[in-house]
Amino acid sequence: MTKAQSSALERLNDYEITDGAQISSSFDYQGPVAIEIGFGMGHSLVRYAAMNPEVKCIGVDVYLPGIGSLIRQCEIQGLCNVRISNQDGNSFLKTVEDESVDTIMVFFPDPWPKKRHSKRRLVNEEFCNCIARKLKENGYVYLATDSLPYADQIEAVFARQTIMEGGKSDRPPVRLESRYEIRGLQLGHDVVDFAYCKIT
Repeated sequence: MTKAQSSALERLNDYEITDGAQISSSFDYQGPVAIEIGFGMGHSLVRYAAMNPEVKCIGVDVYLPGIGSLIRQCEIQGLCNVRISNQDGNSFLKTVEDESVDTIMVFFPDPWPKKRHSKRRLVNEEFCNCIARKLKENGYVYLATDSLPYADQIEAVFARQTIMEGGKSDRPPVRLESRYEIRGLQLGHDVVDFAYCKIT
């Protein structure tokens, strides 16, 4: 962790929300809600927040250097529409009010490539069902992975979700090409994007 990130973490209280029930009360305006689960160093979320100042942007992650990086970027750009939850995505999402979220983003979740660890993957049947409950009608979830077995799993669990439609897609403008992605491409990994919409 850099000194700048460590210093920024001291101001986490200015951004932190402990559960989804606090989303409305954490902002002094009404607006759409977007949640990024596992925001890494925060670059995509900052870009999204800067492009959409009317959107309440929630970043959920447990990686402290990334949280420090996100806080620092928000301060540099003067962003007031970002809040941060320092917990795992499943736990946070369960506390969010049903049918209250417009956009959910999950970019490059841990692939847990070993077969004995695959049950630890974030995007599974339970997570997909939870997303379907939390999204508003016509709300979107965007996902990306560079693990083909994980891509197959994502496609399979969403195919069984009757109120979500979509599938593989082009990279959405909000998802920046990260250093992690560039490294994966250099290693020959294919990146697969998905976009799903809640239809009812």
